[in-house]
Amino acid sequence: MSSGSARKQQAHHRDADEEEHGAEESSSTSQLPIDSHDDATVGHPPHGPIQATADMCHYCFDVLLAHLRSPRTANQVVPKFLRSNPSSAQWHCPLFVTWDKARYATHARPSSRPCPSFFNGSHSSSEQQQQEQQRQEQHEEEAEEQQEQHQFELRGCIGTLAPKPIRTAIGEFAITSAFRDHRFNPIGTHEVPHLRVAVSLLVNYETCRHCHDWLVGVHGIIITFIHGSSEYSATYLPEVAQEQGWNQEEAVVSLIRKAGFHGEVCSNLLDRVHCTRYQSSKQSVTWRDYVSLMGTDPLQTSSGEDSDGGNENQSKGGGSSSNKHSRWRFPFSL
Repeated sequence: MSSGSARKQQAHHRDADEEEHGAEESSSTSQLPIDSHDDATVGHPPHGPIQATADMCHYCFDVLLAHLRSPRTANQVVPKFLRSNPSSAQWHCPLFVTWDKARYATHARPSSRPCPSFFNGSHSSSEQQQQEQQRQEQHEEEAEEQQEQHQFELRGCIGTLAPKPIRTAIGEFAITSAFRDHRFNPIGTHEVPHLRVAVSLLVNYETCRHCHDWLVGVHGIIITFIHGSSEYSATYLPEVAQEQGWNQEEAVVSLIRKAGFHGEVCSNLLDRVHCTRYQSSKQSVTWRDYVSLMGTDPLQTSSGEDSDGGNENQSKGGGSSSNKHSRWRFPFSL
C-alpha cells in the first residue's frame, strides 16, 4: 500500500478503547466533550511548554524491541526521556504514535566526500578542504532528508484525543500502533530496520469560527456534527492535508467521509460542522538514528529468534461507541 493510498483510504477512527472496553458497534457516535468557549474542557493547557523529543521516539523503539522479544516485558521498559526531561513526568496531553516503513530496503551509500589529503586530484589546504567537506556534508544531509521524506509510507498510527500522562501513554500507543492498527498486519522483526517512528503531542486547542478556519500545514482539526439522529466526529493531524495536497475544503470533505457520513456534503451540512483546530509538536527518528545512538545494532547483538510481532492483531471490530461520556478516552487511528 502506498503512502497516498494509505492516507486516502483512512478507515473510520477506532472509537472503542481496545485495552479497557472492547468494541461496541453502533451507527452513531457520541458527543465530544468540547465547550466552544472553554479549551480546558479537553483537559489540555492551550499554550503549554509541552514538546516532543527524540528521546520519546527512542523509547518507542525500546518498547517495540522489548515486545518483539517478549510481549510481557514491554511495560517494564524505563522511559529514558524522563531522565533527560524530568518535568515531562507531569505532562498530560493528547498524542499519536506513527510508524512508517521505507518503501525500499536501502543500504549505506558510498561516501562522496573528498579524500583527507586530496581534493579534485590536487592537494588542498586544510582550511579549504574543511570548508568543502562541510558544504558536501550539508548537501548530502539535505538530499538524504528529502529522499527519506519520499521513501516512507504509513505502517500504523493510533493515538488519543484525550489527555493522557506522557510517561505511560507513549509506550502504550507505540505498541498499539505497531501491533493493533487493524488496517495493517502486526509489525515483524524483519521490518524493524526499515522503520521510522514519530511522536506527535497535540497542543494549542482553539475553537474555529467555521470549518475552514484553519491553516494547511499548521493546524490539525477535529470535526463534529449531527445529522438526523446520528453524531459524527473525526480528526486529521496537522501534516495530513499538506501531505495529500488538499486545501481546507478538500480536507474537510475527506474528514466528513472518514467520520462515516456518506450523504451529500452541502453548504447546510458544512454550516453545522463544529471544528476545533490544534497544533502538533512532532519528532521523528529512524531505525538508523536509533542504532547510531545505541552504538550497536540491537537486532544483530540479540540472541532472540525472529518474532512475528506478537501476533496481537485482535480483531474486535470497528464501529462507534454509544458511550456519551468517554469519547475522547478512546484511541483514534489516522
